[in-house]
Amino acid sequence: MAIIINLREKKKERIKTQILEVAKKIFEEKGYEDTSISEIARRCDIGVGTVYNYFASKPELFVSVMADVESRSEDFKFYEEVQEADDLTDLVMRYVLKYLDPYIKMDQKTLFSLMKAMMSVKLPSGMVQGLLKLDQLVMSKLVKAFELRKQQGKLPSGFDSLLHSENIYSIAGCEVLYSMFDITRDMDTVYERIEHKVHLYFSTKLEG
Repeated sequence: MAIIINLREKKKERIKTQILEVAKKIFEEKGYEDTSISEIARRCDIGVGTVYNYFASKPELFVSVMADVESRSEDFKFYEEVQEADDLTDLVMRYVLKYLDPYIKMDQKTLFSLMKAMMSVKLPSGMVQGLLKLDQLVMSKLVKAFELRKQQGKLPSGFDSLLHSENIYSIAGCEVLYSMFDITRDMDTVYERIEHKVHLYFSTKLEG
């Protein structure tokens, strides 16, 4: 009996992985708005209902794809590069360009669709859990970069990598949200504002 249950679980995991991989390809090919659950199901050679057994909606699937990509990525070259950063602001901006750039450049229609979906879901939901997982994964890269910097003796031993990462992530996140509602802002302005606020943050926290 245990063997049968184990085989079922492996099959479920295999189908879920297939859905995520196929969905990732189609999202990349067509973008969020033009991707349909029916096409994902067709390319997976499964029924539409089967996709919904694993993901309650297209927004939830999209967020799950992003989280899956982040969970699989570990760019060791990035960690080498950030250790060469001139200061913490430089380190953070390298991180922003590496890990937050795809989300900053996400088109407004997709962002609004995701926000609308998130506001309409009932808690707990797979989409909210996926967003939290994505946040934690992306933020963990900055935590690791700070910790490596501490090991080099370039940060004080009492530097709270997690706390500062959470605050920096909030700063960047707010700027992304502002840019969604202000179509006059270009990407250069978003990056400049993030860099300015990060510099002020560290000036206050480490020198104040």
